[in-house]
Amino acid sequence: MKLLPAALLVIAASAAVFSQTVEFEFINRDDDINVTANPHLNPVRADGLAELWTAPYAGLYIPLSYTLWAGVAAVSRDGSGSAAPLDPGPFHAVNVALHALAAVLVLVLLRRFTDRTPPALAGALLFALHPLQVESVAWVTELRGLLAACFGFAALLLHVKDAREPRKGRALLALSLFAAALLAKPSAVALPLVLLALDVFALRRGLGAALRTAAPWFLLAGVAVVAAKAQQDVETIGEGAPLWARPLVAGDALAFYLGKLVWPVPLAMDYGRTPEVAMGSAGFYLLWLIPAALIVCVWRVPALRAARAPLAIFVAGLLPVLGLVPFGYQRISTVADRYVYLAMLGPALGVALALGRAQAKGRARALGLPVAALLIALAWKSHAQVATWRTSETVFAHAAAVTPESWSLHVNLGADLSAAGRVEEARAHYLEALRIDPTAAPALYNLGAIAFRSGHLVEARNYLERAIDAAPAYAEAHASLGLVATQQGDVPRAEAALRESLRIRPDRAKTHEALGVLFAQTGRLDEAYRHFGEAVRLEPGYVQGHFNLGYTAAQLGRTPEARGHYERALELQHDFLPAQRGLKQLARDAERNP
Repeated sequence: MKLLPAALLVIAASAAVFSQTVEFEFINRDDDINVTANPHLNPVRADGLAELWTAPYAGLYIPLSYTLWAGVAAVSRDGSGSAAPLDPGPFHAVNVALHALAAVLVLVLLRRFTDRTPPALAGALLFALHPLQVESVAWVTELRGLLAACFGFAALLLHVKDAREPRKGRALLALSLFAAALLAKPSAVALPLVLLALDVFALRRGLGAALRTAAPWFLLAGVAVVAAKAQQDVETIGEGAPLWARPLVAGDALAFYLGKLVWPVPLAMDYGRTPEVAMGSAGFYLLWLIPAALIVCVWRVPALRAARAPLAIFVAGLLPVLGLVPFGYQRISTVADRYVYLAMLGPALGVALALGRAQAKGRARALGLPVAALLIALAWKSHAQVATWRTSETVFAHAAAVTPESWSLHVNLGADLSAAGRVEEARAHYLEALRIDPTAAPALYNLGAIAFRSGHLVEARNYLERAIDAAPAYAEAHASLGLVATQQGDVPRAEAALRESLRIRPDRAKTHEALGVLFAQTGRLDEAYRHFGEAVRLEPGYVQGHFNLGYTAAQLGRTPEARGHYERALELQHDFLPAQRGLKQLARDAERNP
């Protein structure tokens, strides 16, 4: 079998399982932050893209991913106007395409190690169809992981080719592709570890030579790690598990992943397996024995020697997210399906090498039917798992059935219900989240928002202050507290809260607007004008923002500017009455003062 037909088969299999996602919605978890409510993409602007390349957004520096999202957003709105809502279909289609490309790169990489296409095809299909890959493909936000994997696998492929057929410039190109992977998602820092595992256990290079080759990759990864840590507050990352418990937490996570690799049931968006939950489980002090025993057997039993490279790659791909070093998502769970995406190269290589040896010994025919049956079973399970991602409600409800004690899922379900106007049901979920974790800042924040909308300002302030105590870097909670304090007439507290919110998230147009309103109410018109201007700069299509800026400009005597912003507000919304009244007032003023 030639490589091209095999690649087409991998693409077709990926499309058969995942193409249903093009009819799915955005998910109310990170898709809003990254795409639908990202001011740099709504609308797409050159200066907005420039900002994404010059500074982190929402605590992450992933400019390549945002640039690709910007391109998809432009296509999504083509002909429907910059203010039209984004169509999720093109975003899902790009995810499916990137996953198919990643699987094809895995196919080519495996072909380098087996010298036979059928075993490489089987390994690539395992990579493409395993249910653990569903989250990465079905979730629009995980385009960043898919894009990073594509760059990463291309870099590894070039490295392997250069190791066997050295050519000037190839190593530098591979390093450049790794840098691109880091610009797509910081989790690509695992790639130097994967490279080292490939060199030592698959290419059989000496450890010294492998380390020399990997040194520039580790140096680049180190820079990325330092930069990523600098972009996140300590409160955002958290302290993680106690130092003595981190190896046990890592063993627990690795045992979890090995279990899901072998038996991918049930799977969910959120497992709620925080270090605290893991440490409170009955088997916490024993689960680490499972991966430890497996590693010992693979290294000590001669018959299992061939499994060293696959196992080493699998562990290397997961090492940065096992909990040895604290990371932000541990506040919700140490484990997540998407963390396996890059590491799945290991099992794929294991299948390819095993079938390659069987084919060399003339035993491939006997294994063909069981392998085909396994791949079909995995594809069937993945297809069913993909269906749970159709809407926010379906994905959260499914996850809640799998992990009923996850506070974050109750927060997500509450947000969905609140958006649908079912406020009391939403409130019940937020309270349930607090029962599970009394310091769950998003639940406290949302309860504060409900109280604020209901006019219960004292209750709202109490919830929001508790949210800030639990998460001092919670920009939205500071902003909401500023709005509550404004309503209460507590100007100093309102100003302090809004300024703190902007210190944490200077790119939030609504917070600039809120501070502008506060300054306008207290007669500080120049400061109000500056913040209204920043709100419009961040969101040029913001109707109310243009009106606020126009009204303040009129009060400052800047009549041409005021007229321009009123007219811009009416261009964006032709029936916006405040702007119509503003223009009439400017006309009356002009008549009185010709």
